[in-house]
Amino acid sequence: MTKNEKKCAAPPGQRFALLLNLGIWCLYSIALARGQLNWNPLYLLRQTTTLGFFVLGVGMEMTLGDIDLCFMAQASVSTLLLAKLFLIGVPLPGMLLVMLLFQCCVGAFRGWLSARLHVPTLVSSFAMAQILSNLYSSDEALLLDFSLNRHFRAMQTPAAVLLSLCAVGLHVFWKKTYWGKYSMAIGENRAEAERSGIDTVRVITVVYALASVLFSLGTVMIFLVAPYGSSNRNTDYIYQSLAAVCLAGGLQNDRTCKAAQLLIAAISTVLLRQLLTAFGMTSYEIIAEGFVILLVFFAQQNGKKEQT
Repeated sequence: MTKNEKKCAAPPGQRFALLLNLGIWCLYSIALARGQLNWNPLYLLRQTTTLGFFVLGVGMEMTLGDIDLCFMAQASVSTLLLAKLFLIGVPLPGMLLVMLLFQCCVGAFRGWLSARLHVPTLVSSFAMAQILSNLYSSDEALLLDFSLNRHFRAMQTPAAVLLSLCAVGLHVFWKKTYWGKYSMAIGENRAEAERSGIDTVRVITVVYALASVLFSLGTVMIFLVAPYGSSNRNTDYIYQSLAAVCLAGGLQNDRTCKAAQLLIAAISTVLLRQLLTAFGMTSYEIIAEGFVILLVFFAQQNGKKEQT
């Protein structure tokens, strides 16, 4: 293979992730055709929309070369905030605005802290996750005595449209703005980006704040599904989101992780969970997602060895 052909060829990790996506879709189609799955498009739309916002946010952060383990703890605390604001009579627009500002501030602080102190994101995000998850007893929850199911049904199509618009916006951010290009440069080589004059602390802080906007939208979705506040709810979304970003080729830390790939990978992750549920393997869902992350990672590392 010539040098030009190597440049045009997709990275091995991304090629392997594509095969995993195709495999999941094929297995799902076969199970559906054999009547082993109950086709429920509304459920698929709900799950994909809810997960999709988190996947876009994680993909945005991973472009920096960061792996965030705190975003669901941040979202969980935000459901507590929403519940407390509702109980004291704050109107819905005010609730959502306060929650959005809270998440953006927490996200910006997490990004600033990691960048300014040069703390590995795995360490800082894990520590922050432990702090946020224990602000309120994990055994207690603020239950709200009403149902939002009717509102959620009405919100499904607008939420799907909003998710698509966010994906378009993320694509524009990466391809058309200096902030997006700087974030990609930081993900490829942070030390070199700093030497070139990029204010990495500011860029990372802004990216984490913008990612938190997406996390806020995902928080609204899970709150609509079940209106209660807990500091430890929906923790499995961590593994689902990371697996989805890996299925999109997000471990490459280069320009290959595109918004459309993230949405497709989010659907693949939902389909994988539905397959495991249909075959009575619910307890293996997180294990399967862990295998996806490891397989894509090893495919990437093997590809790097082949290139050298």
